[in-house]
Amino acid sequence: MKKKLDRPIAIIMGEPSGIGPEIIIKSWLRKLNSKYKFFVIGNYDFFTKWKKILKINIPLKKINEPEETENFFSDFLPIIDVPFSNDFTVGKPCAENKDSLLNSIKYGVDLIKFNKCSSIITCPVQKNIFYGSSFSFPGMTEFLGSLVNNKCTPTMMLHSSEIKLVLITTHIPLRDICKRLTSHDIYTKVKVAIEYLSIYFCIEKPNIAVAGLNPHLGEMIKENNEENKIISPAINRLISEGHNIIGPLASDSLFYKDNRKKFDLIICMYHDQGLIPIKTIDFWNTVNITLGLPFLRISPDHGTALDIAGKGVGNPSSLLQSIKVTEKILNNKIKIYA
Repeated sequence: MKKKLDRPIAIIMGEPSGIGPEIIIKSWLRKLNSKYKFFVIGNYDFFTKWKKILKINIPLKKINEPEETENFFSDFLPIIDVPFSNDFTVGKPCAENKDSLLNSIKYGVDLIKFNKCSSIITCPVQKNIFYGSSFSFPGMTEFLGSLVNNKCTPTMMLHSSEIKLVLITTHIPLRDICKRLTSHDIYTKVKVAIEYLSIYFCIEKPNIAVAGLNPHLGEMIKENNEENKIISPAINRLISEGHNIIGPLASDSLFYKDNRKKFDLIICMYHDQGLIPIKTIDFWNTVNITLGLPFLRISPDHGTALDIAGKGVGNPSSLLQSIKVTEKILNNKIKIYA
């Protein structure tokens, strides 16, 4: 019987009307030289339709179990068929498919729980089709955490060839950042990051920088700003435990190449504080890794690209990088558990 770490990667189709199916097809055509083959969790008929849209005559194979991937991957794109409520229209997400999309993600998580795949890669979803319904999560990171247990602290890491960073708050409006930012969350998510830097990247004593929240660290309101009230107490607690961490640092210069190369990880207080610099530095090699889960989940760090869906110009680079980073992490885990 194969070890869990030797099992195939599950790639979840994501939004069927976006570029997810296209970049999956193009990634299979590249056939990376990897011992970790992948299969797709998605609607088989959708991929048949996408073949015609893209005019790519890729061979598809409907499979029932992930273990069949090994037998078919070299000649076919293996797909575990998941039914969807409605057909798709290119570039136009269908809100009635939201439960089907969530079920495909749950299916992938269940396969990991039953030791049938090594990890999951989720292609982009269109988040706005979920809002206003019973979906109460700011994003897929938090949703995945809910599928595990209440004690899980799902933490978003962005990984590129140049830098790694963690976000303390994720998909919430800027006006709500100060209301939601707490010393406890900063402390807890940095601790999660330290643990997973060891597990995933074999970095035992990481050098960590923490960005401030306000311009120039709130120098105009020095005595009563978030840096003093919220961020510094978390940093001081981590330092007292022996961790190599400094901050808060002004984010306007933190990402300059001579600064960022000093650190294994940068902690950012809100979404765009981290996403803007990392995407500017290395857009196509940036991937999203969810830390804090008992399984490995990675996703390309771009959206559904509805505006270019169906035109055949979708770039698979971030998905290919997701596969490469997944393999690197799985190999590192083998080293740790050997």
